[in-house]
Amino acid sequence: MKESDNRVGAIIVAAGTSSRMGGIDKVFAPLDGMPLLARIVTVFQDCPSVHEIILVLARRSLSQGRKLVKEYSWSTVCTICAGGTGTIALSSSSTMRMIS
Repeated sequence: MKESDNRVGAIIVAAGTSSRMGGIDKVFAPLDGMPLLARIVTVFQDCPSVHEIILVLARRSLSQGRKLVKEYSWSTVCTICAGGTGTIALSSSSTMRMIS
């Protein structure tokens, strides 16, 4: 099997409302000095099989997500889009419709 046969894309759905976090957006909350989202995306960024990443964020978090992409120089993040229509399932299905 060729290396190109093992390439995949990842969709990271992080568009929740953080309603149980008392207004703190958990995807940007620090975990050992680094935003949680940064830790998650970096794992996929560093995976040789992942050639593109789509980030699905709450509309209110899009600019903050774009700043992280620049700050961490994530070259495989190809799209940042708004989700958060209620549940992870709805965010995922609307993202799939967008990229189809």
